[in-house]
Amino acid sequence: MPPYRATIGQQPKRKMNAAQQEEQAQKLYYMSVERKQAAEKQRKSELEKMNTLPGSHKLKRADEEKIVDKLYIQHMQNLERTRAKRQEMLIAANAIPTKKMGEAELLDSIDRMYTQERKRRADVEKNLVAKYQPESATKTLPKSQLQAVNQRLYYDQKDRFPKLRQELWEKHIGSQEKTSKKVSAGEIASLTQRLTTKD
Repeated sequence: MPPYRATIGQQPKRKMNAAQQEEQAQKLYYMSVERKQAAEKQRKSELEKMNTLPGSHKLKRADEEKIVDKLYIQHMQNLERTRAKRQEMLIAANAIPTKKMGEAELLDSIDRMYTQERKRRADVEKNLVAKYQPESATKTLPKSQLQAVNQRLYYDQKDRFPKLRQELWEKHIGSQEKTSKKVSAGEIASLTQRLTTKD
């Protein structure tokens, strides 16, 4: 007979303890009670049918007892079959072969089912990130190109600002100063006297 081996994802069947056996027995008992109630209901139904035959025919006392005995015997036979089946199920459950794992085998199983599985999932996640979220490469400018950028953005603009200020001053302010007329002191005095003299 080949040795019993536990495989990943398949737990070995264990022998039922006393509580589990009691729970299984209760389930089977309630099932038999339900069958008993159904049989009793059927028996009453058949008796009612027999007592209401056409022509208002009534069964004799002996015939009723025979029918009752027949139904009772059938019920007891069904109940006995149910008990036998329940006993067979309990025996079969207790006869399932089990194997007690040593500490080394237990640790090996834990490593296969947990540690290695976590590592596999981490590798899959890493591969997916590398495939769909690649890191952008950092671009480094050479020294000559960096100096050219600094010259264009700083030094050239620094020399251009004074010239730009001069151009703006000549365009908006200097042109007005050139066209404005300078008033002499005599003209100012004459204008002041004219404004203050009453008619």
